[in-house]
Amino acid sequence: RIDGILVGDDTVPLLAECEPAKCSDPDYKCIVYGPPTSNASEARRRKLYAEKTDCNDFTDAAVRWAAETSGLQAASCSELLAEGACKMDLVYSKMCPVACGACGRAAAMTRRGRRLGVKENVNALAAAAVASVAVCQGDRTLLEASRQYCETVTGNLRDDWDWPPEVRDVNLPLLREVRGNIYVRYNDKLTSLTMNSLEHVRGGDNSLTGNKNLATLSMNSLETVGGNLYVTDNDNLATLTMNNLKDVLRDIRVTDNPSLVLLTMTSLRSVNYIAVGPTNPFVCNLGDRFDC
Repeated sequence: RIDGILVGDDTVPLLAECEPAKCSDPDYKCIVYGPPTSNASEARRRKLYAEKTDCNDFTDAAVRWAAETSGLQAASCSELLAEGACKMDLVYSKMCPVACGACGRAAAMTRRGRRLGVKENVNALAAAAVASVAVCQGDRTLLEASRQYCETVTGNLRDDWDWPPEVRDVNLPLLREVRGNIYVRYNDKLTSLTMNSLEHVRGGDNSLTGNKNLATLSMNSLETVGGNLYVTDNDNLATLTMNNLKDVLRDIRVTDNPSLVLLTMTSLRSVNYIAVGPTNPFVCNLGDRFDC
């Protein structure tokens, strides 16, 4: 029995069976089990990875690794089930078929998986993670987009009207596109908002206004905004860095952020109008085409 596979520098516990007789077969892709610097013999460290033919959930350790690799936040199948993640094919048929009630379907997928070597199995897992990310139809709140693992929101993205007092930080690691507007306004509880995979706000404005405790705003991959970009009246915001931002169809307004000390948009190439007006001295760089 194999307790784990080596992925990069990490030994990842998985549910798997050992077929040592096949390790000598050059047509099979064997894996190194344990750190490369291990004193164990090569024969002992090289074992063939083969999936189980019966239906089992990943161990908690495997769930943590696979969830982190896929941009999810969970430490067990029960947590994924509670978060509604069983709608994702990766979770439903691969990671947690027992918890999600999918053992019949998982068995068919497992038989296919056994015909692949370990490299193909790991690559298939990564591909499944990407393919199973949700396209969220219609409007979403920030917390809904987080719980539903949205990659695309086809409507507007906004903060929640009834914001939970215990939630201070929001991270949307999978979100790449919003086809409507983004509105995060007058949220006194939010201190950090991270959307580092977001590339396009296609349909309208990206407006972050009046969030008096917002100290960290991170949209490092943002390239285009199909309307206005407003970052205004955020009392504690100290830095705003959007160095991949290229095109804003209408206006940029970064005003009345009294704590702002750094503003950089070094790739900016097209915008209708720019208004920058902090109340204190700060460093500003809008690239080669525009002045602050």
